[in-house]
Amino acid sequence: MRLYLKRYQYRNAVTLDLWNALTEASGIPVADVMDTWTNQTGFPVISVEQVQDGNGNTTAVTLTQRRFLSHGVPDSDQFWVVPVTVCSMNDPDKILAKVIMEKNGDPQTFQLPVPEPGFVRLNRGAIGLYHVKYQENVLPSLISALSENKLMPRDRLSVVLDLFALVIFIFEFIAMFKLPACFRNLLITIIHLHSNVLCIDCRFQLCRSCTFMNSIIP
Repeated sequence: MRLYLKRYQYRNAVTLDLWNALTEASGIPVADVMDTWTNQTGFPVISVEQVQDGNGNTTAVTLTQRRFLSHGVPDSDQFWVVPVTVCSMNDPDKILAKVIMEKNGDPQTFQLPVPEPGFVRLNRGAIGLYHVKYQENVLPSLISALSENKLMPRDRLSVVLDLFALVIFIFEFIAMFKLPACFRNLLITIIHLHSNVLCIDCRFQLCRSCTFMNSIIP
């Protein structure tokens, strides 16, 4: 900001001038990032897949994005340049990588030093405007981290809200079955509070699922 203010203190500027000054000062393609966030509506849901290598010392992480919509139907024509932070549950306070997802929508794969049986988590501090969808085999470790308070409060709430978004809008109910009772009840409460924005059929499916879960899970 100092560079921008000094450069344009006695002349007019446009939005691109600010983005260019921030890019010059930070080394981050700010203009490319901001164009996708200011010139189109919505935000993405990012899917995370990870595969351990043969030696068990590193993990291949693949990120894929699509537009998050309240009716759950993906829109393949809209993508974002998304700055993503990646950390490991072996050390949840340490950021292992900062990745910038491209607007082309192609999956992005990179290697991280996450030994088996570790797993990665996105959006430390819940500062990124995106939901995260973890693959099913990662959920038990993530739920364990919630139960054992390995994540700071903001991150715990972020995980629950991501699950809420997937359940209420994309109807991936399997995630709810694996939540500890306290978080499952919180999620069910949030669903009930938001049930007035759902269509009748969707509301019926959610209520039936919540009733079923409460009847079979202590």
